[in-house]
Amino acid sequence: PLGAVNYYVSPSGNNNANGLTPATAWLSPDNGDQKSLLVPGDTVNLLPGTYNILSTLQFKTNGTASNPITYRRWGKDRVIINGQDESNILLVMEGDHVIVKGIDFTNTKEHGIQLKADSCLIYDCYIHDVGKMGIRVERSYNIILKNIIVWAGESGIKNEDGGKNNKYYGNTIYFNNHHGLELMEQVKTARIFNNIIAQNVQVGIRGKTENICGFNNVWGNLG
Repeated sequence: PLGAVNYYVSPSGNNNANGLTPATAWLSPDNGDQKSLLVPGDTVNLLPGTYNILSTLQFKTNGTASNPITYRRWGKDRVIINGQDESNILLVMEGDHVIVKGIDFTNTKEHGIQLKADSCLIYDCYIHDVGKMGIRVERSYNIILKNIIVWAGESGIKNEDGGKNNKYYGNTIYFNNHHGLELMEQVKTARIFNNIIAQNVQVGIRGKTENICGFNNVWGNLG
């Protein structure tokens, strides 16, 4: 949209730079948010490499339905958010209408992503080797699309009671230490389609029958 800005982040960047080109990239993916630089429609491009973090990334700025704020992998090589086996959630999303696309999240004793906002999209991410949940969803009208979630210490995805009308499409969820996809007791409006949910320690999909599931490939879950 008119006035939107492309920012860049690099593992060798500098948070005091302007972030407007790959050569003047920021170091921290949430630098623009922390400095209140982002507005609806902006895109934060993460250059390939490993971002070793010692505290939780926080995306707090709201986008809008027509102009979301986007955080995405720039290029084809992997972008890895590495929690260095510390007790920090890798990413907390509190801004509505935010897109997170194509990023790896790994190596923490806590959750991979905690979603505390409405109308967000988590797309094409790889979440693995986390101590608790791959994605913890606490709010509503979000789309969790085509992610891979593996080796979580608890459920791959957990939709808490406060999250309504969330959609889970095309995800691959396996080898997690609890349920594959867990919907809490008051959740009755989820839509779960075209997922592969396999070989989790408990059940593949756990939830009330009011939630609608279709065309999922669920097998080998030990519970």
